[in-house]
Amino acid sequence: MGGPWVVLQAYAVANHYSIVMLGPEGARITDGYSEWEAVSIPRERAVTEFRHRRPYVQTIDALIDGWIVHLLRPNLPRSFINPPRLPKGFNYSRRGFPTGGGGVWIEGMIANLESLAIRQPGDATPHRVRLYGAIWHPECSWAITNLEWGDYIIDGQTGRKMRQQVTIHLLEFNQPTELRSLPRGKAR
Repeated sequence: MGGPWVVLQAYAVANHYSIVMLGPEGARITDGYSEWEAVSIPRERAVTEFRHRRPYVQTIDALIDGWIVHLLRPNLPRSFINPPRLPKGFNYSRRGFPTGGGGVWIEGMIANLESLAIRQPGDATPHRVRLYGAIWHPECSWAITNLEWGDYIIDGQTGRKMRQQVTIHLLEFNQPTELRSLPRGKAR
């Protein structure tokens, strides 16, 4: 059903992350290359002038799945306090397959992803995230600009979600070094 793991981790908090599987559409860059402008010259052909490189825009088709059957654990860097936990009811077996019953509810996994996309109490802005997995430009810092919820499957007896498709829209987070090094202004 799902593809490779994709992990979105908040920069500020090592154990604030969301783990999803790559969906059939995968990850794709939709913008972020050179911007050129035609500059008019009186009585001459316009001159093409380079303006700047736009920030990358990435879209990830993801699947949050309560019926996970996946061969491999996510391969994650040491910045994680603990390896990502799968939903309650699943454990990795010695062969790499998760063990569990007929599936688990995924509301907690959905809440984790939403918490990365919105501002948390006490924070001025939502967290920027780093990405791990089969995605474009994992070296970049990203901001989640939108979560577009798609089809889902619910448990017929409880009405709780068991599988959810989501498209994650990301924008490359970039601040000039000079701005970061400026001293903070004094409060008036």
